[in-house]
Amino acid sequence: QQVDLIKVGEEVLVEIPALGNKQYKAKLIYEGDIVNPETRTVTVRSDLQNINREIKPDMLVSMLIQSLPEQKLAVPLQSIVRENDNTYVYVQLAPNKFRLREVKLGPDYNGMVNVESGVAMGEIVVSDGAFHVNNERKRKELE
Repeated sequence: QQVDLIKVGEEVLVEIPALGNKQYKAKLIYEGDIVNPETRTVTVRSDLQNINREIKPDMLVSMLIQSLPEQKLAVPLQSIVRENDNTYVYVQLAPNKFRLREVKLGPDYNGMVNVESGVAMGEIVVSDGAFHVNNERKRKELE
């Protein structure tokens, strides 16, 4: 989900547990084109100086890739309504008037989820109680 944030030439931080979590600065020199279907990962390579020859082949490393912050539209996870393999939010049309609208979601983080399409910046969505609003809609459909 975050592969589009990786850019060749960016500076990264490489951490090596076998060396006491020692950190090294490096530059990304390669981004793979294929996503491994089992691990859902993409191969990346960095140019890392090994002046003291501490780093050995096949050592396990963690790489922190920082990206520039982007403004994204996000809503609380509890505002999402899931029905029939689709995702929706309730958008306010007027005071006390809401419409269920299909949305395409991006990654979620810390209780919020990115909305890729379906809601515009500035629109008001039901952020707390969407489950109850949806139950009320279903009840009215049955009447």
